[in-house]
Order: sequence, then C-alpha cells, then structure tokens
Amino acid sequence: MSTDDRILHSSIGLRNTRAKMEKRITLLQTVATAGVFSAVSFWYGFMFGRESSRKELSQLIEDLRRGNPTSPPPPHS
Repeated sequence: MSTDDRILHSSIGLRNTRAKMEKRITLLQTVATAGVFSAVSFWYGFMFGRESSRKELSQLIEDLRRGNPTSPPPPHS
C-alpha cells in the first residue's frame, strides 16, 4: 500500500469516526430533549390536576359553609 493510499484510508476512517460521533451526539441530544419534554409535560399535568382539584374542593367547602348540601357531589375520576 502506498503512502497516498494510507492517507486516503486514514482520511476516510477519520470521516467515518466523525460521522459516528455526530450521530452519537445527535442521539444524545434527542434523548435529552425527550427527557426534558417528558419532565415538563409531567409537571404541567401535575400542576393542572392540582389546580383543578383545588377549585373543586374550594367549591365544596363554600357549599358546606353556606349549609347548602343540595349541590351535586363532584365527579370522581
């Protein structure tokens, strides 16, 4: 194998290594992005559910304070 062939093979190998590294970084970025999205979605859902429950309970408390037991019970999920 001549020197030129070795240089060519080395540069091709270097390109392949860089391409693999770029793919790994891209995969890592994808996984990290999915993790962040999942965490934000979970937090938003948790806070939305908490706020919804707070509203239902505050209405129930107000009804009980007024002595109004005729209001329909809150739906159970």
